[in-house]
Amino acid sequence: MMKKSFKKVLPIICCVVLHTGWCNGVQVKGFSPTKKVDYKMAKPAFNLEPDEFLNRLDKESTFKISIGSHDALKAYDHGRNEAAREAITKKSQKSKSHIQSIIKLGYPLFFQNKNIIAITAGNIEAKKANLIIAHDPNLKNEWAVTKVMQVNTKPGEENLWHPGGADQSGKYLAFPLENFASGEPQPRSKIIFFDISNAANPKRLKMEIDVPGRNAMAVGLTKLADGHYLLVIFRGEPEFYYSKTTNLENGFNAPVILKKPNVPIGQNASLITMEDGNLYIVTTFNTNKAAPVFKGDNMAYVLRVDFDQVAKTAKLTKVAERGFGCGGYDWKKVSSGWHCNFSAAATVTPLGNILAAYHWLIDGKYFQCKRFYK
Repeated sequence: MMKKSFKKVLPIICCVVLHTGWCNGVQVKGFSPTKKVDYKMAKPAFNLEPDEFLNRLDKESTFKISIGSHDALKAYDHGRNEAAREAITKKSQKSKSHIQSIIKLGYPLFFQNKNIIAITAGNIEAKKANLIIAHDPNLKNEWAVTKVMQVNTKPGEENLWHPGGADQSGKYLAFPLENFASGEPQPRSKIIFFDISNAANPKRLKMEIDVPGRNAMAVGLTKLADGHYLLVIFRGEPEFYYSKTTNLENGFNAPVILKKPNVPIGQNASLITMEDGNLYIVTTFNTNKAAPVFKGDNMAYVLRVDFDQVAKTAKLTKVAERGFGCGGYDWKKVSSGWHCNFSAAATVTPLGNILAAYHWLIDGKYFQCKRFYK
């Protein structure tokens, strides 16, 4: 892979500042000479060595997302008040309601001057899986929730209240649902999809993937060099789904299942197509499953993906890792930090940063977030 160059960065600066349309016709190394990447349909292709990707993130900042008048989101406030602390200490069901992923929505929204974040969350008491949309209209880090959707609304989805880590590629958002702690005798999951071209009103697609007998901890989604999409259900035995056509809405082929992957399996899985066409997953989690109640390390791992649809083979190889600081660990004291928890939410943004959030709502008013960037 080539090193990042100023010639690669300059068009990005121009596009961000001027909101120009250059992104529809950028020639990218690794693709055929006549094939140009439609950046409105794909994640940006990073031009970095895998170890550079994490180590370059040498700055950090925090911000809040206010829930405003969306009182239903107070169901996720289990971190401070006395009753909530007692409930968590006793391992009551309330402690299981939390956010699961935070995603800075990219193309095409970024180039429409729309600064938008999507949050997924699950409420065990109400058996609701939520898609939460937040907006920073003035680009001043003044974030506020603008929409809250319940997504497990179809018959048979009542117990699929627990989201796994979600991922975005272009106008598509892949959203895993699990029947975690539902009382059902066997695990089951479903992957649903949204068209987020209009993020103010995400549209659920008809296409979905049922995953009987298995949990879907996280999904990764990306557009490949051939125009097809690759979906990875990230779990103990990752499953790789190759789209039937270049239209994601036409569905996916039967999965290629990777037995004994021997790599870290995290709570979120950002699937990225690099500039040379190679594939990587950035997976994140906390080393303590009971975080943030108990101390653990927030980790990110870069995994190389070798996938062959014709041969029906898949391989994952760990190529880089790094720990990130999220503030203090005393979850009973807001002064200790509470900036983020990688067991809850940490994903790669369209510009190659890592965006993370804390496990629960704080003070019944806001989600606390942290950004690691260059």
